[in-house]
Amino acid sequence: LLGGQGSEEVAPGGTHAAFQADVSEAGSVRRLLEQVQACFSRPPSVVVSCAGITRDEVLLCMSEDDWDKVIAVNLKGIFLVTQAAAQALVSSGCHGSIINISSIVGKVGNMGQTNYAASKAGVIGLTQTAARELGRHGIRCNSVLPGFITTPMTQKVPQKVLDK
Repeated sequence: LLGGQGSEEVAPGGTHAAFQADVSEAGSVRRLLEQVQACFSRPPSVVVSCAGITRDEVLLCMSEDDWDKVIAVNLKGIFLVTQAAAQALVSSGCHGSIINISSIVGKVGNMGQTNYAASKAGVIGLTQTAARELGRHGIRCNSVLPGFITTPMTQKVPQKVLDK
């Protein structure tokens, strides 16, 4: 699935479609998978789950709301997409691959990112468990743990933090 912007650049003339979903909401994810299956007559054989947000603050000052928002998108969203994709693949008898984007921060932590680190560590554990459970159905599950990448989400990180 490709987000609306750039899908023609990635696969010019190819068979592709753009869909939007709120990954933190089960009904939205379920509808997403239904749309994909209606469009392509089968569940997706490769799913890359990479939605993520930050609400950075040190542990002592972090609000419960900021904690909840990051966990809802970064961890619950990965859970919902992984579960829905796996259910669709298993029920159709198809094999596939689910790739969940975590972060090196989920393995080593990072100052001011308690919620983000916890969410990405959860993605690692979720993916390892999903791999053990779904392998017998012909579904591979892997997580990728990139380091810092300059994206629109990271543009507001202060230069002094980047220099460290």
